[in-house]
Amino acid sequence: MHCRKKSASMLTLVPVFSGVKQPDPKPTTIQGVKQQDHFPCIDPDCIKVFRKENQLVQHLSVGQHVYDEQQLDTLEDRSKRLWSAQFSELRLNQQILSSVPVVFEQPTNFCESHGYALKRRKKTSRFSGKVRNYLTALFRNGEESGKKPSPHTASRQMPSETDGEGNRVFSPDE
Repeated sequence: MHCRKKSASMLTLVPVFSGVKQPDPKPTTIQGVKQQDHFPCIDPDCIKVFRKENQLVQHLSVGQHVYDEQQLDTLEDRSKRLWSAQFSELRLNQQILSSVPVVFEQPTNFCESHGYALKRRKKTSRFSGKVRNYLTALFRNGEESGKKPSPHTASRQMPSETDGEGNRVFSPDE
């Protein structure tokens, strides 16, 4: 038997500020490059910038890229660095207005039996004699008349079936 302790707590959410500094994106299209007065290399890690378009084309054809060790960081590294810089400034400059109460509950013990994640078999049950006789009679009536009821229709009729005295034929368990 495996036992685990579980405790509940409220989480405090950190607000997102719209004033976060964004890194300058490099233009990825030729038109975006032509609109600028300088032409940066389209390799995201290369730091070379050219004054003329033909210099950029020659650089791309030769493929001698110059990489800056700090700019070799991944997008995740850059975002972490920006986040830490932005929020370290906020924590120093911002005054705490109010505190959020955190509620801790006592740890609750619950034990799970071995194989708790396995699917359990469905409980099978056989039809009672009344249900079997009713369905057989429906089938025979359908054979004789040529109009067989669908299983859905038969299952909808069963709870409302009554005998000659007005009593229901089937109990909810059946």
